[in-house]
Amino acid sequence: MSTERQMVLDTAERIFAGGATPETMWQQVIEAGLPALLLPEADGGFGGDWGDAFSLIRLAGYHAVGLPLGEAIIGVALFGSEAISAFDSRVVFAESASGTLDGGNFTGILHGVASGRTARLVLASIAGQTVGLDISGAIVTPGETLAGDPCDSLEFRAAPASLCPVPTSLFALGALPRIAQIAGAMDGALALAIGHANERQQFGKPIGKLQAVQQNLAVMAEAAAAVNCAGQAAFQAAGQALVSTGGAVKFDPEFEIAAAKLRANIAVDAGTAIAHQVHGGIGFTQDYALHRFTRRLYVWRAEFGNERFWAERLGVLTAVQGGDKLWAYLTARSDLVAMGAA
Repeated sequence: MSTERQMVLDTAERIFAGGATPETMWQQVIEAGLPALLLPEADGGFGGDWGDAFSLIRLAGYHAVGLPLGEAIIGVALFGSEAISAFDSRVVFAESASGTLDGGNFTGILHGVASGRTARLVLASIAGQTVGLDISGAIVTPGETLAGDPCDSLEFRAAPASLCPVPTSLFALGALPRIAQIAGAMDGALALAIGHANERQQFGKPIGKLQAVQQNLAVMAEAAAAVNCAGQAAFQAAGQALVSTGGAVKFDPEFEIAAAKLRANIAVDAGTAIAHQVHGGIGFTQDYALHRFTRRLYVWRAEFGNERFWAERLGVLTAVQGGDKLWAYLTARSDLVAMGAA
């Protein structure tokens, strides 16, 4: 881990563990400049890479933070310093849209906008194009997720929409931070489960000494490790998809994102079940911290593509290659990503 990455993570750790309200925490994140992680230092950023982005977003998940930090990091990387000066780094994504794009103006409703009420710029996929919309003129219908995090709908009427080139579908880019959040939250829930298993006494010894409990915790640890590995690969692919000069697309990272989001979604089922089983009744109480992780894991699993969606998409991407070309396709992509990460 680089010294610069550790400095950023230390700053984020203090913010995430500080116990502030979501609104105050989001302001602290903005003031610390964390959404500018991927921007060059000359543009007011940290000059970080996509491995740094994975680590930072994963840390937010480890603390069960429901802020749209990942979307802000990606949005600022796409729009550059303008996203900081004009929109205060408050960039979010819409999961879906209904409406029309006429002459560069959008009329309709954007759905599934995390923290839409406090955002400044929203990216949406409309009529096959990724556009950016200034939220200042939107009519906000507040909502919230199963975990209680803000998730709103935004209505626009003939609002100017600016085109935003992206290296893959916006839906895939929206899935990317959820992978890192799931990786972090899985590790957070696992840490709680291990701690409880070592403290809870039954038959004169900690339940963590029981082989059945150890086996379940090992299964959960394996699932969490798989998500972390797949997530890092997906973020490396996303970083390799953009050339630093001109934003030219090198390749589409959807394959790696699809594989990682599918693996993350599958891990949520096993991970949340085991965590609650190990905790017993205490894991279902409002006052205990476990639900802060498991509720968000359920939400992030469903957002920007569930298991069926990404399994079908991954199947299509694989079938297109054919059986005799698939291995060459996979190794070529892996080599390209590895060269970019070196």
